[in-house]
Amino acid sequence: MKSVIIVGQGIAGTVLAETLLLQGYKVYIYDQAPTTSSSLVAAGVYNPIIAKRITTSWMAAQLLPACQQFYTQLQAKYRTPLIHPLDLYMLFDSIEHQNNWATKATDAKYMPWIQQRPPASPHIIQPYGGQWFTGSGYVRTHTLLHQCRTQQHPQLVYIPELFNYAHVEHTPQGVTYQNITADYLFFCEGVQAQNNPWFDYIPFKPAKGEVLTIKVENFKADYIIQSGVYILPQGNDTYIVGATYNWDQIDNQPTAEGKEELMLKVQKVINLPFEVVAHKAGIRPAITDRRPVIGFHPQHPKLGVFNGLGAKGILLAPYFAQHLAQVLAGHMPLSKEIDVNRFLRK
Repeated sequence: MKSVIIVGQGIAGTVLAETLLLQGYKVYIYDQAPTTSSSLVAAGVYNPIIAKRITTSWMAAQLLPACQQFYTQLQAKYRTPLIHPLDLYMLFDSIEHQNNWATKATDAKYMPWIQQRPPASPHIIQPYGGQWFTGSGYVRTHTLLHQCRTQQHPQLVYIPELFNYAHVEHTPQGVTYQNITADYLFFCEGVQAQNNPWFDYIPFKPAKGEVLTIKVENFKADYIIQSGVYILPQGNDTYIVGATYNWDQIDNQPTAEGKEELMLKVQKVINLPFEVVAHKAGIRPAITDRRPVIGFHPQHPKLGVFNGLGAKGILLAPYFAQHLAQVLAGHMPLSKEIDVNRFLRK
């Protein structure tokens, strides 16, 4: 039986672990189970449309089916609600934005996602109107991480410890860490990879993101609203609002400035009073070229990385975890577009 050590159990590590379990691997996960991380803070939204520029997300036609299928299968495995498909209502913020969409609306690449629905809530402020899209939704990230970590699986070993790079040994059989020998070791550490002695050449551009949970009575929106921020229904009159981008203050501490920014954006969208009931922050492991970083160390091919998913981790992880599994099985080469060693070739 092949085996793998995974360091980090955020969205990336969780999805990779579940993918390799399906391939028959013995999986060891090292993670301290932090109370704050970008994966725990993330709302888990997936969406084939980038609203600001009104264009399709990179590789949307491949990523979205893989995303929906993967989390639906996990939902059945965990026997608990996990994935929630929702339509998306994109608000136009200007005449120019509205006209931009008018020039694109008949393009064939948008046809799978355009949705026709009755008018949106009268409590939405929309002087320029908007457009409905399908194919969006969200995954409950807390549930995803918790269910993976606590499941009783004979081939999964979860070790709640801080990983020590100094204890890694390279062997002809693969990699040994403490008393475990595995065929591969994959680092799924998010921004912590900046301290990784083997992959410190990855050009991270981490961004702090803050989100609010708000309570809005009598709003009753059962869809995602996109207008500078996303407003995501959670039931019981609560909604998640996000997210900010801060490239200067890289920590997990919510700020008064972030809260005010999000509240002002909500007030421009909803004409009802609301109450802030939670405020969180996390650090996205974004990369300078905005592509995932996946692959193997050039001198130590049994050491790998699965990282750099940024703000779209829920959407990107299933497709690329399956791609990596196929690479490990020898069925295909690693895509050059995501290869971690693209940064060494420059």
